[in-house]
Amino acid sequence: MYPHRMRLHGPWQFEPLARTVVQHDGRIERVSGSLPEPGRMKMPATWQGTALDGFRGRVRWSRNFHSPRSLEPNERLWLVFQGVDYFTDASLNGMSLGRHEGYFEAFEFDVTSLVGPRNELVVEVDCPAEADLAHRRLIRGTLDRQDAGFVGGIWRDVALEVRSVAFLLDVAAQAALHAPGGTVTVTGRVVGVPGISLALDLSVEQTWLAGQKIQASRNGTEFRLEAKLERVECWWPRNLGEPKTYSFRLELHGLA
Repeated sequence: MYPHRMRLHGPWQFEPLARTVVQHDGRIERVSGSLPEPGRMKMPATWQGTALDGFRGRVRWSRNFHSPRSLEPNERLWLVFQGVDYFTDASLNGMSLGRHEGYFEAFEFDVTSLVGPRNELVVEVDCPAEADLAHRRLIRGTLDRQDAGFVGGIWRDVALEVRSVAFLLDVAAQAALHAPGGTVTVTGRVVGVPGISLALDLSVEQTWLAGQKIQASRNGTEFRLEAKLERVECWWPRNLGEPKTYSFRLELHGLA
């Protein structure tokens, strides 16, 4: 069952590069000031309570790792970030992976062609101060309003994931009652190598009810499956009856 995950926990090297401030128009400017000393930190972690406590600026993080294992012909290797605060530039073995902006949104890169027996991951994280607190540039919720020193950094997991050449993403399910029956609608995307013939199968209570032929794409091919149930068992809330739940299963298959 995919994905197979290797979390890049443990000590990372870090080196503060510059103090920075972000303008309302998005420009990031360097400002003068002393920098914290380089060091090591166990990740994931926020900057609070560490040598970077209260620091606003750009920090270079690095970590070495071995290849998880030899890949099968139908497998790909992805580098997944579950949450980095705020601007992120990532590179692997000297090759740029890309840039991301945000606080809690996950992002990922296909690194199949870049991973070798020994690897170096470098992540530069810029969490600048706000130039104008009345017109904030960063969308970070209320955390920095509650605590002016809060900085997340690489505050959630970074992991290598072994995935198949095609996989499901952003899957969501909705149920609707149309007495005496109902419907289950499942949406999402199929991401992967283009040109591979695939099929989606939707089962409810281990009974196949809907299917669709589909091809993956790099950005994800959207799908929508709807399963109709002839009769569903209703129940009363607030402890006025035993709740009846229904299980569904969505499967992605390759076609011969």
